[in-house]
Amino acid sequence: MAERTKPKVLIAASEFEPFTSIGHLGRVVSNLSAALSKRIDVRVVIPKYASIPKKYSDGAKQVCEFEATLGRRTYPCKVYQTQFRGVTLYLVSAGSYFDRDQVYSSVVDDIERYSCFCNAVLGMLVRIDFAPDVIQCHDWQLSYIPILHRTNRSRRASDRDFRTLFVIHSMQYQGICTRYDMLDLLDLSSEFFTPATLEFYGQANSLKGGLLFSDRLLTVSASYAREIQHAYYGENLEGIIRSRSADVTGILCGIDTSIFNPKTDDTIHMKYDAATVLANKPKNKRYLQKLLGFEQNPEIPLLIIISDILDYDKGMDLIKFVFDDIMALGVQVILACKGKTDYHEFFTAKAVQYPGRVSYSRYRGDMAQEAGLAGCDLENGNGNVTETMLICGSDALLRPSRIEPCGEKHLLALKYGTLPIVRETGGLKEVVVSLNDDTGEGNGFSFFNYNAHDMLYTIQRALTVYKNDRATWNRLIGAAMRLDFTWDGTAEKYLDVYEALM
Repeated sequence: MAERTKPKVLIAASEFEPFTSIGHLGRVVSNLSAALSKRIDVRVVIPKYASIPKKYSDGAKQVCEFEATLGRRTYPCKVYQTQFRGVTLYLVSAGSYFDRDQVYSSVVDDIERYSCFCNAVLGMLVRIDFAPDVIQCHDWQLSYIPILHRTNRSRRASDRDFRTLFVIHSMQYQGICTRYDMLDLLDLSSEFFTPATLEFYGQANSLKGGLLFSDRLLTVSASYAREIQHAYYGENLEGIIRSRSADVTGILCGIDTSIFNPKTDDTIHMKYDAATVLANKPKNKRYLQKLLGFEQNPEIPLLIIISDILDYDKGMDLIKFVFDDIMALGVQVILACKGKTDYHEFFTAKAVQYPGRVSYSRYRGDMAQEAGLAGCDLENGNGNVTETMLICGSDALLRPSRIEPCGEKHLLALKYGTLPIVRETGGLKEVVVSLNDDTGEGNGFSFFNYNAHDMLYTIQRALTVYKNDRATWNRLIGAAMRLDFTWDGTAEKYLDVYEALM
């Protein structure tokens, strides 16, 4: 058998955890690059944000300095190099564009910032000791690399070539601005403002450029790759995805099982594995019930709703519509999110209405980010708990998302033996297999229609199994915990894509 070609890959992104800790994108880039580094020479480039903790930025060494030109702007660039988890990481300073605490700004401002960053990345390629075969670009902020590369408008000092892979985490965020801003910022002529290029209902669309000018497209689950070819999910760009369907691949993201593993997780009350879950998981539930001020009763189903943000796309309007009906089923409910949401007042009121049965908690984004854990500051004053303490102490996770390109919480729930109740979409559909009453197979419960009463029926179905057929419930727990969500499997599938590109 011929030896596999080993491509050199540069991953360009706006986030990299723990250097930036905004959301799922940063965790994906960090964990994927670490898994790939065991197999190939993979490096990562992000902006040198002022908000990067000093313990990471102070160790970076400057490797080159140059001036970049794009449109009517000329700006100084400095490239720094450091190591993290065995991965070479480049931090690029592009003028004063990233000399601020926040990672993101307004869309128009970010279009200028990231177009200059992408141009700087192209400019650094001839000045560092690394010539990538593939540049992997994440979301609209990095769409300017394939746009500039394909249109040959970047001010590069070399004709060094590479292939581009554009990774779509969400079709909803597109980087839209006026025609004049886009053409001026990217130094493009009007020939690139047509329906076949960057024009989008009279404006210019950054994401559209990434979809059109990249050599290959990838999404964060195979189900989402199929969904975005249709109007409901395609956000008015589904025609492009359909036209490039042969170039679209979906690869499900993983979780870091060196951290998220109930057998080794030091943050949970009682560790367990598939052999001891039935004995020790209930102890975590009782501990969590006590911490939250709930009745410590193993027979009362404990339901968790957890997300970086509780919003419409996560199905919060469905939950809001039938919340009292859910409570009438005799459950205890934990709601946890990061920061305030549009549903803050509603959930706060429900926690008051159902004392001892509903806990509304908010993440504190500054806790344990390096370890990959999200701290939670309970508003009722009972102290700090980790995300996995909340999940492993619960019986079921409710995630009725309208859109879920990949998702992570249901993967954590399955790993910790907490059965997911989900809507069949994106990464949820790909992983959660609803209980088959005839065969007994499955690892959770699901429904298809985005409808509050379909969700309520599915919750009722799950609770019926929990209360009346514990043998089946326990069998589902075993099936859930046997699933493999390591990043190693994900990395192998990315390698297949790189090799196909080369």
